[in-house]
Amino acid sequence: MSAESDGGGGDEGYKAGAPAHVQPAFGFVVRGDHEFPDGKRDQNLRPSPSQVLHLLPMTGRYAWHWLRCLWNGKKPPIDQVLSAYKNIASGH
Repeated sequence: MSAESDGGGGDEGYKAGAPAHVQPAFGFVVRGDHEFPDGKRDQNLRPSPSQVLHLLPMTGRYAWHWLRCLWNGKKPPIDQVLSAYKNIASGH
């Protein structure tokens, strides 16, 4: 039996344009003929009202944590990382 007939023996049995039932022995097959639609893409990244409702508890917890850190005279952890990065970037 040849590698083309049974699909075994690695990728030598796979040819571009082969039927979907012919699979290589290892890996996966990706079709390379996908065409993306022409035209302007709308990057509307605004959250929907239901997503905003789900984010409100997290926003409140973060705001409370941030205010507590400021009250105690400390920087919130993310601000510490950013200031350390700025010091590294500036050479200090």
